[in-house]
Amino acid sequence: MDDVDLERVPLFAEQDAGAAAQLAELRSRRPCSTGMSNCSYDTPNLSSLGPSGAVFLGAHVPASVCTPSRYAILTGRLPSSAPFNAATARGRFGDVSWNTYLRWSGGYPCPAPSGAGCTRASGTLGSLLQRSGYFTGFVGKFHLARRPHSMEEFMRGEHGRFVTGEEMTPEAVAANDALSAGYGATVIELEAAVREAGFNFSGAVESGNVIDSQHLGLGVHNAEWEAEAALRFLQTASSHLTSRAAAGFYLHFCTTLTHAPGAYGGLCADERLCEGGLLSAPPDSPSHRMPPRSSLLALAGSQPCGWEEYDAPHTAWMDAQVGAVLAELRSLQLEQDTLLIALSDHQRYGKGALYHGVRTPMMLQWPARIAPGQTFAAHTLVSSLDLVPTVLDAAGLLSRGVPANAGGPLDGRSLLPLLEKRTLPGMSAGDARDSADDLVNSPWREALWLELGFSTSVKHRTGWQLVSTVFPPSLVLNVPQARHTPFYQAVRCDWQRLGLQDGGFTHARECHWRDSGANLSLSVFGLAASRFDDEHLYPQYSAPDALVHTIADRQMATVWQHTCPRQMACMQLLLRERALARTDFDGAPIAFGIYTATAEEWALFHSGTCDTRVLSLPPQRCNASLSAEDGRGNAT
Repeated sequence: MDDVDLERVPLFAEQDAGAAAQLAELRSRRPCSTGMSNCSYDTPNLSSLGPSGAVFLGAHVPASVCTPSRYAILTGRLPSSAPFNAATARGRFGDVSWNTYLRWSGGYPCPAPSGAGCTRASGTLGSLLQRSGYFTGFVGKFHLARRPHSMEEFMRGEHGRFVTGEEMTPEAVAANDALSAGYGATVIELEAAVREAGFNFSGAVESGNVIDSQHLGLGVHNAEWEAEAALRFLQTASSHLTSRAAAGFYLHFCTTLTHAPGAYGGLCADERLCEGGLLSAPPDSPSHRMPPRSSLLALAGSQPCGWEEYDAPHTAWMDAQVGAVLAELRSLQLEQDTLLIALSDHQRYGKGALYHGVRTPMMLQWPARIAPGQTFAAHTLVSSLDLVPTVLDAAGLLSRGVPANAGGPLDGRSLLPLLEKRTLPGMSAGDARDSADDLVNSPWREALWLELGFSTSVKHRTGWQLVSTVFPPSLVLNVPQARHTPFYQAVRCDWQRLGLQDGGFTHARECHWRDSGANLSLSVFGLAASRFDDEHLYPQYSAPDALVHTIADRQMATVWQHTCPRQMACMQLLLRERALARTDFDGAPIAFGIYTATAEEWALFHSGTCDTRVLSLPPQRCNASLSAEDGRGNAT
């Protein structure tokens, strides 16, 4: 799913305090005045996956914009491992953003070792399963490759625009036919690239966001067109299973909902319009199992068509796609034996930053193997990077060893031991289930690594999170304060040593423009961070180092690095440890930032892990500079 916030799935708002807080803020900003619009979300199909399977309240993606997140979901590797990447001097750019494609594409210098050429590509879950006899399919938004050059011309409207409705004249019909012929060839080229990524079947493929094709007249969602392709795949897969032509099937279904444009950018449009062009007829209703659009528009209250907003009809339309897939699986008698995982690429709330936006609603069901009704608390940190090893484990393929991809081993781990209550390393049989009472000493995962723009982050299961932003010396700024100036010539960073009670220390830094002394502007934080104005949400957004507590302070409005130096040191250690372990596509180390302490100095704060006593200090030890009222409100 695309851009789905936690609070849009009611079961998350009911069970998770963070989702409830987001819903409260949404309603305060857009009061309910138009019936159900923006007020009451209804996702019966998504919500049904919880009681019948498992809900993860601590699910995350490693990056909070589309392309790097989708790369991680499909490859099981962090975005910085992409062959067309941004986190290394070998890459074209200096940050991790919309450049983490599955393969290196033309038009840029090739970073491969001399003589290797540019045939660099990451494997996908589709290609890994395809090798083992699975019938694989891709439906919906791809966003992991550059568009064919010829398609770009159509997107810009250089060859005309599809028209429907009152604009239809004999001349317009002829123009549509001519446009369909040319544009159709570029769609075939796009689908070929998708199949090359490891998929036997491709349908209703969109190169990116539908709003990108508005100049072509196709900037509208068509959920029925996507659902019909998904069901067509399932029907074909079922026949392959019956004839033993396939060992199993895998469908990667990426909806364009609920990304912009708003629901009315599709619900009120001609049902023949889609990213594939102008269909000869609307998708057949019995075939795609979707409700009529009129029933979804009834959720809109009095709002007119054309009102662009993220609202209840938008979410309900996407949920209907989930329902169509579930209904087809049941009709084909495949639901019991099918592992179904539903998640979003990131939240819209906090998109483009490493705070709220990296959380995702995530549900899973597998009736034949996974006990229903499981809910894992927020401190059980789960990542979308876990999905590739989970699926390979489900297919019985991990027994051959964890496969390498994009120059290294997978970055996640299988969720099946957790879901099946198997014993994990370091656990006794009685402790196989991650307990809500075991917050500090949880055996599942200590911390997650996150990355976006020039920022990296480590998030600990106790709620502490450190976000660090470091610019490479070669970065050339293109902002009013220092246009076309190397970063190190325009910015001065002052380091402060923060003392600890036992004589140890940690570091914090403040960066300023050299000419004026003003605090560093967020507009230099890299492509991903600068596109979204998150400063209104996060007062600490421009801080080079921000220590936040994601549980005590749901809005993450307080930075704790000066108040809690020992926690800061602990999180710096975790960040440094994970940063030094990162490698790029060629297996070379990735230098994610500047670490001022020597190895001997870091050894003062233990080795390889944060001491649980450090992370669980009583609130009063962490609130020395706060009033008692602030302390109770922010950290108790």
